[in-house]
Amino acid sequence: MIDIIPSRSGKPASLSTSTKCKLSRFSYLRPEGNGLVLESPLSKRKIVFHDDHALSVVSLLSKSMTIGEIAGSLGPWNRETIREIVEIMAQCGFVVAVEGSGAEDNPALATWEFHDLLFQARSRLGRHRNPSGGTYRFLKEIQPLPLVKPVVSKDIIPLKEPDMDALEENDKPFSAVLEDRMSIREYSDTPLSVSELGELLFRSARIKYVQKGNEHGDVGFRPYPGGGAIHELEIYPLVKRCEGLDAGLYRYNPQERQLERMSDITAELESIIYYTAAAMAKPDAKDTIQVLLLITSRFPRLSWKYQSMAYATTLKGLGCLYQTLYLVATAMDLAPCAIGAGDSDLFAKATGIDYYTEPLIGEFVIGRPRE
Repeated sequence: MIDIIPSRSGKPASLSTSTKCKLSRFSYLRPEGNGLVLESPLSKRKIVFHDDHALSVVSLLSKSMTIGEIAGSLGPWNRETIREIVEIMAQCGFVVAVEGSGAEDNPALATWEFHDLLFQARSRLGRHRNPSGGTYRFLKEIQPLPLVKPVVSKDIIPLKEPDMDALEENDKPFSAVLEDRMSIREYSDTPLSVSELGELLFRSARIKYVQKGNEHGDVGFRPYPGGGAIHELEIYPLVKRCEGLDAGLYRYNPQERQLERMSDITAELESIIYYTAAAMAKPDAKDTIQVLLLITSRFPRLSWKYQSMAYATTLKGLGCLYQTLYLVATAMDLAPCAIGAGDSDLFAKATGIDYYTEPLIGEFVIGRPRE
């Protein structure tokens, strides 16, 4: 009827027939093999259901019910079996008493949304027994994506590379850059130049060198760290105003250190700029934003190696890239601002890039600061 994984120890929670219970707001069902699995980020266990009657108990507990009321709804089914199923679910943390103390009475838990706690619990060790880390589970099944995405356009704009020796001599001291770093949302009437954009991308995101791999594929090294040196992140500059560069959407090629023009600014891309300005809490910025860096993750390249932790890893990489962009922009006296939210579906529609192959995961505005 049900399997409990891992097997429980001790007696299940004792519930009277008059105790009102319901599913925890963190409990969820999903298919696995030939059964349905009940899980929760509050629990280290999962219950696999193989019986429709037992699943009916779970369904009825979507609202507050007593064991007696459940038994009444299920007709002749054994009341003691129902009690045992409910008590096991309560012991595992999937069901809570409507009145009385329990795990969900923790005030801190009230601040967690379901998807946030599930992400925390499943991407870290301790509350699951899933394989985790560099398992290479697709090694013999799927070819890994290449280190560098193929060129996307024949319209190429070479970018001038900065003199790194001169920068090492004349750049702001690192401590001054750290202290001065801040989000800037006011922009000059004079836009940044294509030379400055090229320097920012070169110093923040270029591929410095490649290490040839074996069956696991090549890895690369950039100014910011990336999980396993896989470097799955891509940058698409959406240019509204940039001296020496036409407005439109571009892709930054980190190996060739060039821009590849993809399109003019379409209605969908205008909407992305509009939503970015709203996320900055400055709706008027839609008219003053100079360049918006749209950052995607070639996620299958990362999940080809990592299991359980792949999406957490790509977000950590995004944070590293954000900070690197901030520090380089500060050293260059530019105006950087990371954005906390965006519309990934809109980007997929605007570009034709598949949502699951390369979703948009971050946005970063860059411009020349207002004097």
